[in-house]
Amino acid sequence: METLQDIMTAPVLTVAPDNSVGHALGIMEQEKLSALIVAENRKPLGIFTERALIQIRAGGTIDYSWPMHKVMSSPPLTASVDMDYREAYQLLLQHRFRHLVVTDHDGLLMGIITGTDFLSHLGLEYFMEFKSVGQVMSRDVVTLKSSLSVYAAMRLMNDRRISSLVMEDNGYPMGIITERDLLRLIHSKKDLKSIVLQEVMSTPVQTVFSDVSSHEAARILTKNKLRRLVVTNSSGHCVGIITETDMVKGLRTSYTDHLRGVIQQKDQQLQQVKQQIEEKAILDSMLRSTGDMAISIMDLDLTIRIHNQAA
Repeated sequence: METLQDIMTAPVLTVAPDNSVGHALGIMEQEKLSALIVAENRKPLGIFTERALIQIRAGGTIDYSWPMHKVMSSPPLTASVDMDYREAYQLLLQHRFRHLVVTDHDGLLMGIITGTDFLSHLGLEYFMEFKSVGQVMSRDVVTLKSSLSVYAAMRLMNDRRISSLVMEDNGYPMGIITERDLLRLIHSKKDLKSIVLQEVMSTPVQTVFSDVSSHEAARILTKNKLRRLVVTNSSGHCVGIITETDMVKGLRTSYTDHLRGVIQQKDQQLQQVKQQIEEKAILDSMLRSTGDMAISIMDLDLTIRIHNQAA
């Protein structure tokens, strides 16, 4: 059984509750982090994510001198280091989170789990169930014209709770902007309303055909340290997008199968115990009904296992 100890990212960078937002953004941009844990004496107190930053900025201005305890999500979602990784994924789904803080049995920080950690530890056998990208991709791709402002893109991403937007022209993907791009732009303190997407979008877009194997898509993501790929057809038109989240959705089925196996095993053990109890009850009844006759029952090694009082 693989646990969080086996797949987590560790050690992790942290900031103190009194550190400024500006300081935290600098660390996240430099280290390319999607989240930063706020901790004190190895006790995780909160977490600050790219999505939280976008939510704050889309709602108005942000003061870079604010202390982290003012903007962090608290308490963070945590799990023990010895939790089965499939159970941990189910926990993230249940709470609709993308980051899981890993702690030891004393509640002290050990590491962090993201979609990247799940994906990089899935073997080839996992992807046998999902043969092609087209089977797991999201077909509802949110697109925007590259002539619109970064601020408009940020508002749309916040409203739709999505991690990226594709810039398209007549169905062709021309560029992409992600949460990571927005973090960098917000940290630069530039006027997002005056910057058009064409100036800052990532281009060319990393694409993959829908008939490519899901395992190959996972390899591309991991190799290039990407979190998504735009999916195109043979004509080059955008037909979907596949993210780390899409790639690891099968873990839900895996966890269900795991629980089913555990239940079956427990049921078999219960039936064995029940059978043993019934057999012992029958033997006890037989021994009591023999009166003064001495009866002993031995195993193949001639060791006496059961006997009545007369024996």
